[in-house]
Amino acid sequence: MHTTFARFSSALRHADVRVSPAETIDALEVAERVGFQDRALLKDALALTLAKSIDEKARFDETFERFFSLAFQEPVKSSFVRPVDTESLLKSLDAQLSGQLKAHLETAIAQDHSALSLAVAQAGEGAGVHRMASLREKPLVVGEIERALKVDELDFFLREGEGAAIEGQRGALLRYLRKYFRDQIRDYVDEQYRLNVDATGKKALLDAALRSNLDQLPKAYHDDVRAVVLKLADKLAREHRRRKKRAQRGQLDVRKTLRRNVAYDGNLFDLRWRMQKRERSTVYVLNLDHRSTLIILGDGRNNFYDPRISLFKELTNRCKQVFWLNPESREQWREGDSEMRRYAPYCTRVALCTKLKDIERFADDLLNATL
Repeated sequence: MHTTFARFSSALRHADVRVSPAETIDALEVAERVGFQDRALLKDALALTLAKSIDEKARFDETFERFFSLAFQEPVKSSFVRPVDTESLLKSLDAQLSGQLKAHLETAIAQDHSALSLAVAQAGEGAGVHRMASLREKPLVVGEIERALKVDELDFFLREGEGAAIEGQRGALLRYLRKYFRDQIRDYVDEQYRLNVDATGKKALLDAALRSNLDQLPKAYHDDVRAVVLKLADKLAREHRRRKKRAQRGQLDVRKTLRRNVAYDGNLFDLRWRMQKRERSTVYVLNLDHRSTLIILGDGRNNFYDPRISLFKELTNRCKQVFWLNPESREQWREGDSEMRRYAPYCTRVALCTKLKDIERFADDLLNATL
């Protein structure tokens, strides 16, 4: 049960529900008190413990339903089963199929979803379904589970074995069951991937956005990418604050610390730090002075108007440093109306910036430099 709740907490975090280790322990205690017999009571009790806002409550409800739902919830279509003497069919396959595969087929025909769900969960555990970290791993996990449930054996039997000669309603049922198993296993792995890797469905988009050229992103994704940039800015700000806090502590000043703690019989209750004050740069768009950093994002093209190099030179002379983030490579500076060759000498640095990762790397370097 402890492992289950640890995974449930992880699934909630992937769904942007903030859950601390202490809250996970609290939730486990709550579950032990209310029990698992009443699903609605368990859900409400855990929601009160773990969800802290209206938005988090909605994401909690969705994650709870998906996490505690079983595989193979879709019933086998009776239109394939009803016309067939299934007992006779399964008996005729005794010498042709393994006992494990026959048992799974019999379980599916009997609509015993609990047994199938348990079999898939056990196979998924062995296949590492909870350790998936990327989309590329999904088909590998699906294949492992299919082999564990002998779906590959059924596929070979129907394609190249004696099952290829089975026609009529019997053949239709076996082929339908092959598809049924594959679909249910694939749905199970998709659900586990969403729970454990990509609960919001945005991770693949965000990863692609960080790798793609910004000028090639479809307009439909612009709002999502804007959200990525805001999240990126917040992440950089948080990291910057942590670095700032560590930097302010400085080094232990032994002499001042000993003098300050004489009254405490040598016990070090009041630590004193040797501080090194460093003047931080500021970032402005305009109103420039010698402490300012000027950042320009653009391709340096002017539609064949006057590039006003003298004005740009005057701006750079009034700044501490000038950075130009350009989406075009240096080879393109000689094409058309580009004036970057004339702007570049007045810049502290011209950086190629075509991806969000480039912006992140530049911002991180800039924050490091200002500490």
